[in-house]
This record gives sequence, C-alpha cells and structure tokens, in this order.
Amino acid sequence: MAYKMIQVGTGGFGRSWCQKFLPPNIKDGLVEVAAAVDIHPQALNNAKEFLGLRADRAVGSAVILLIFRGYRAC
Repeated sequence: MAYKMIQVGTGGFGRSWCQKFLPPNIKDGLVEVAAAVDIHPQALNNAKEFLGLRADRAVGSAVILLIFRGYRAC
C-alpha cells in the first residue's frame, strides 16, 4: 500500500524530488503524491511535468490545508 503524501516545495531542491527521487518510488508503488504546494506558482510546473499532477492538485497557497483537512499524516 502506497503512502499518500503532499510535496511541499517544488522549486530548487523540491524540483529534484519531483524529477529524480519521487518517480521511482511512485512506480514501485511506495508513495502516491496526492498534491503539491509551493509559494511560487511557476515552480508547480515541476510537479505537473514530472509527477503528472493535475492543476487542481498543484496549488500555490494554504488552500491545500482546506482540501486535505481530515487526512492524517503518517
């Protein structure tokens, strides 16, 4: 069973997570990226491009807290 996660930060080092570290773990079924958030909206393109996230799952504000309230962290 994959762990659901939210990638916080998708620019800089977060880009490396989106491009290099997460895809093999997604492929192996270890993690599922439910959403990504970054204060710089242009950085969210990394999550869309490398992780295949839909635009409504890549947000640039605290809206993510409202979307995923009720989910518990592992």
